[in-house]
Amino acid sequence: MSYTFSNLGIQCVKKKDIEEALRLREEIRVDPFKTGYSHAKQPATIDLNAVRLCFQVFLEGQQRGRFTEPLQPVVSDVIYDKKAMSDLVICKLSDACASVAGGKEIILLCEKVAKEDISVRFYEEQHGHILWEDVGEFQHSNVHKQVAISFRTPRYRTLEIEQSVMVNIQLRRPSDGATSEPLPFELFPLDSANLKPKRKRPNTWDAPEHIPEGAPGAYYNLL
Repeated sequence: MSYTFSNLGIQCVKKKDIEEALRLREEIRVDPFKTGYSHAKQPATIDLNAVRLCFQVFLEGQQRGRFTEPLQPVVSDVIYDKKAMSDLVICKLSDACASVAGGKEIILLCEKVAKEDISVRFYEEQHGHILWEDVGEFQHSNVHKQVAISFRTPRYRTLEIEQSVMVNIQLRRPSDGATSEPLPFELFPLDSANLKPKRKRPNTWDAPEHIPEGAPGAYYNLL
């Protein structure tokens, strides 16, 4: 059995009115998941640009005309306020290259994003055709204050390359498919990841063959 609601509207609440709105809910006992209302005292922790719709059905109880038997509540997917969403922009990358094996940690600075609605997309394109694409690996907790993302690069479609491959990196918002302008990103072969040992730097200071004992700068062999 299913039911369809049409023309539903979402009423926006200003941050200064959060506590009052939750107080009214508490008065009429709207708390389907029994989470309480303590978050009313911490309005800064509530994202006012994202909401889920909750639906709960009550069946008629033993007393006719009294609907007192609740069914398990269900919630919708997250609905985002598109008006509040800024354009996706990558401001800076901590690095613009990685091994084809993936797993390199990158820090990406960006304009404000919703941590539940953002992905870091890598893709390779030739003549308008997508040859490969994947996403960076990160958790919601890796999005810092909505303006920085710490993620790990994905593995390339093949590890058998002899020369670096240029791909693109961009932000993507899954809810509406919006993307940022892409930036170039280099994937280098596995062999390139093994750095050659650094040569010892030659000692450019040559001591004079003889310094008179007791002279300024003289040294003594204590062995």
